Amino acid sequence: MPSAAVVGGGPVGCLAALGLAHRGFAVTIYESRPAPISSSNGSAAGPSGSTARARSINLAISTRGISGLRAVAPALPGKMDLADMVLDGAVPMRARMIHTGHEQNSQAYSADGECINSVSRTHLNDLLLQQAESHPSVTVCYGHRLKRADFDKGEKARKGKAPADAEGECELMFGVDGQESPSVVSADLVLGCDGINSAVRDQLARTISFDFARSYIDSLYVELSMPAKLDAAGQPDFALDPHHLHIWPRHDYMLIALPNPDHTFTCTLFAPAGIFEEHLSGREKTLAFFEDKFPDALPLMGRDAVARDIAERRPSPLASVRCRPYHYKGRVLLLGDSSHAMLPFYGQGLNCGFEDVRVLLELIDRHAEEEEMPRPTAPAPTSRTHSRSDSGVSMSSRAPSPRALKPHAVSGAHPSTQALERALAEYSATRHDDLVAICDLAQNNYYEMCSRVVSRTYLLRKHFDTLLMRVLPAGWWSSLYAMVTFSNLGYAAVMRREERQRRIVSNVAIASGVGLAAAAGVGLARASRFWAQRA
Repeated sequence: MPSAAVVGGGPVGCLAALGLAHRGFAVTIYESRPAPISSSNGSAAGPSGSTARARSINLAISTRGISGLRAVAPALPGKMDLADMVLDGAVPMRARMIHTGHEQNSQAYSADGECINSVSRTHLNDLLLQQAESHPSVTVCYGHRLKRADFDKGEKARKGKAPADAEGECELMFGVDGQESPSVVSADLVLGCDGINSAVRDQLARTISFDFARSYIDSLYVELSMPAKLDAAGQPDFALDPHHLHIWPRHDYMLIALPNPDHTFTCTLFAPAGIFEEHLSGREKTLAFFEDKFPDALPLMGRDAVARDIAERRPSPLASVRCRPYHYKGRVLLLGDSSHAMLPFYGQGLNCGFEDVRVLLELIDRHAEEEEMPRPTAPAPTSRTHSRSDSGVSMSSRAPSPRALKPHAVSGAHPSTQALERALAEYSATRHDDLVAICDLAQNNYYEMCSRVVSRTYLLRKHFDTLLMRVLPAGWWSSLYAMVTFSNLGYAAVMRREERQRRIVSNVAIASGVGLAAAAGVGLARASRFWAQRA
């Protein structure tokens, strides 16, 4: 049985670990955080044990993330699959609610009623950790921080350049909480799922020629909260409509609020550093700023709570990461934020990370299957959603069921070294354009959320998209948001299709303008002749 080391026990790392375990790997997750206080078996995660690390932007899970959850393993009859478990603890949001002063304007996400789902990162992470630790082929080691990696240790041993007792292709050295000496382990496959400051990525950059860039925007964020209110019967209730993502756009900055199952809202203020320094540097300034800019939100959040949280919580920077390649031979692969950390303004960070896992598992399954049977002379076209092709892609909002797991995945048989190497190489080659595209889309969406959502041009285009999606046959037209959020169409293909649609809209506008000008000209000419005859 091959071994896999998953560095990083966040949602993407846990999902990848489960996917590999179902495909015959013995998986160990190495998580730098300490074990939660509450646990099912002495070290397993539990919701009550994660409060110390709970503060972060809420997650919005949609079609791509749901598809990723369902790609890991088939659901047992009568049992909920991973996606059902996650959605059971989520709050559906069907629209944006735009707050301008004391006015509110609801903007539906879709013409067909699709929704995104607000979920706590802590709840999601605890659920996936519990699922990972309950799997017989997965072990979780807390308090482990990667210090060094040799991704060629096995190859060196075979060539007589390293001790012959190497147990795997890679050797990893971890610093361990409470231990003076490091822990040295071996693994055949290493997945770097350790986030924006990835140690696996740093070690990979020491091994191969590696392109890497990290960029920041001139905005910071701080998390706030909106407590539940009491209804007429004294029971907790939402202070705002829970089926909306609430946005207070203020051009250069904004406040957002996402609902939680306990009737509270997780709020996040995004603003340039200058705003924090000039207007949020003391209680009086903070309250004056919120009274002026967010007058309807402040009473619901609580004056004392806002002043306290702004004073106690240091604003965090917003950065994106791009790198290439994502793999090394059949031994190392970067997934999630370690390879494509993005700004949080399209709600696609988690969804893209889960899509990474789905794409990887599909490639592993396909290459393993191709080894098991003769290759046909004329391969039938596939519908793999990570393809670069735009054709044949359904724009339905419903998350498609993943392809049925192959027999080797169900039985626990693992892919060969050659199949794994081909799968990782194809992932690195075909995934890059999509990851660059979604990073660009996420940054562009910041400006949309801050200001464009109230502009006439934006609202006209939104109404135009909605009209065409309703009157044209399914799949002929789709808004940019729907393609990104409610489909599995590759992000790069989404950008190409949106560019074509934008050209069509421009041409229609030009033709309409020319037509109106021509009609006006004809009307003026006729009017001139009429008055000339009267004269």
